[in-house]
Amino acid sequence: MLTDRINDFLNEKDVAIVGLSTDTKAFSRAVEKELLEHEHRVYGVNPKFVVKDNYYPKLADLPQQVKSVIIMTPKGQTLQAVQEAIDNNLEKIWIYQGSDTPEVLNLLESRNKKFIHGRCVLMYLPQVKGIHKFHSVIHNILRIDKNKV
Repeated sequence: MLTDRINDFLNEKDVAIVGLSTDTKAFSRAVEKELLEHEHRVYGVNPKFVVKDNYYPKLADLPQQVKSVIIMTPKGQTLQAVQEAIDNNLEKIWIYQGSDTPEVLNLLESRNKKFIHGRCVLMYLPQVKGIHKFHSVIHNILRIDKNKV
């Protein structure tokens, strides 16, 4: 069930974000901030980064304990990011809403990977703030995802 996969993903404390922007005002940085506030260790991945603190230019540079990744890339870059995640033995993959393609989903299914797609991670974090809290409330009222696979 999808909710089980989401809960399983969010139980991981080490999470990489592929496509984390260099612009600190970008939405991916809001996701990073919320995950950090929920006691996750976040590892940003962007080819423009150098290895420093928790920022890395590629998935292969991540510490070995990282097994979960959120992919927030433009659609044209998602297939490569997913292939790198598979190649680097990342076990849980969250394709951010709007980043998935049929080709990406087929690849994940063919490799029997645990993945989530078409969803915003902020809808599933407890006690999110601002507009995300409003979206989460509406999401829960409508009971979206309760019985979907």
